[in-house]
Amino acid sequence: MAADVRALAEVWLDCLFPPRCLSPGCSRRGAWICAPCLAGAPALPKRRCAICGDAVLAARADARSASPRCRRCLAQPPAFDLAVAPWLHAPPVTDWIHALKYDRRRRVADLAGQCAAAVVRPHLGPDLARTVVVPVPTHAERRAERGIDVPARLAAVVAASLGVPVAVDALERVRATPPQVGTSRAERLANVLGAIEARRPVCLEHAVVVDDVLTTGATGEACARALKAAGAKRVVVVTLARATHGGDA
Repeated sequence: MAADVRALAEVWLDCLFPPRCLSPGCSRRGAWICAPCLAGAPALPKRRCAICGDAVLAARADARSASPRCRRCLAQPPAFDLAVAPWLHAPPVTDWIHALKYDRRRRVADLAGQCAAAVVRPHLGPDLARTVVVPVPTHAERRAERGIDVPARLAAVVAASLGVPVAVDALERVRATPPQVGTSRAERLANVLGAIEARRPVCLEHAVVVDDVLTTGATGEACARALKAAGAKRVVVVTLARATHGGDA
């Protein structure tokens, strides 16, 4: 009920005070992300890992294959089967995500979540009946601090766009983790070790894990391990943006 009231209030506020595009230097009226900025959003590099989506150096032999792998995924494949995103983690996408996470611009999730659904749909096969969408769990302390559960809101949009159920309670963050910004992959893996657990069985073909940004993949790995232990056959991670490391970092 509270969510419905909040959504209605957001619609009325947008009517009374038309939103302006959040992209730096734009400010077009009518949408939080205008059509020209959406069309010009930075795409992922063409040469990228077929598993995690990171950039792959074109000079490497593996990069010339139809399904190139980055050095990290060749050495140790991640627990998830695939990671996709509509955009590169760069301006103005970073500004959109910041507005969603820290300025509580909840309606940004509507358009952004639809874009995430569009990019993950081709990887789920023709039959979506055995697919469930799972948000990366947010600890209660972080939800209270931000006033919004960004992965849950995005997951709801992705699930609605795909026409599949969302399992908001499939995973639980059993302990709070420190902020990941500025930490190495090893530190991120250590931070989330044992922090995410499955709360119930997920015995479906596809589990689609939803988050805002994929940087090193540590959180996606933790979610994928928990979901596969709970019965998921295949885990696909979809985020709004993917941070790349310049090729084979």
